[in-house]
Amino acid sequence: CSNAGRIKGSLDYALSGVLYLKSDEKDNTQQTLSANAVAELIENVSYLDVRASIGQQMASAFGQQTPDNRLGNPNRTEIATLSISPSLRGTLPGWFSVDLRGSVQESNAKDSIAGDSRSTTASMRFTGLGGGKLGWWAQASTQSSEFKGGNDSGTSLLSVGLSLRLDADLQFGANVGSERSDYFGGVKRRSANYGVSANWTPSARTKLVADWQRHAY
Repeated sequence: CSNAGRIKGSLDYALSGVLYLKSDEKDNTQQTLSANAVAELIENVSYLDVRASIGQQMASAFGQQTPDNRLGNPNRTEIATLSISPSLRGTLPGWFSVDLRGSVQESNAKDSIAGDSRSTTASMRFTGLGGGKLGWWAQASTQSSEFKGGNDSGTSLLSVGLSLRLDADLQFGANVGSERSDYFGGVKRRSANYGVSANWTPSARTKLVADWQRHAY
């Protein structure tokens, strides 16, 4: 584990072996990994987040279940996952702040392609810095998922919003936008999205939030 300098992270890895005596069950080894690292590429501006994991997962929620991962189970497989997420933040003083983020994640199953997948995401958000009672924001995002054992899917979103702060405790918001996805039979379809919200904070320990959004799924 490291928390010094511009690179911070941790690593936890274990390797275990399971041997069966007087049994037809095959001997096997099992790996467990949990690792993450965050690198500050440009001070207070650009970051790179890397995460990796290895663990045992059930191939199907309806298949055979076992209370202990060390027990033999044909419905269980070893899944390795790696994700890389760069980000960039900055401001144009007096105008807006910008937040750019991206991510690539890949998962691979040891004995089956059913768990093999790759997903990529990218997002961009602008937030007004004018101050006062009226604020604004705009964001765009896209996401795609590829599955070796299934159908690919993807979605993209564009939306803008306004916020109105009546006083230090009460704030209202509204947003509208458009999204495009192929969740309905693999055909790209466009739909509108919109919503309203309210945020009331009467004290440091009390907060009430109401948020209503309309999307097509």
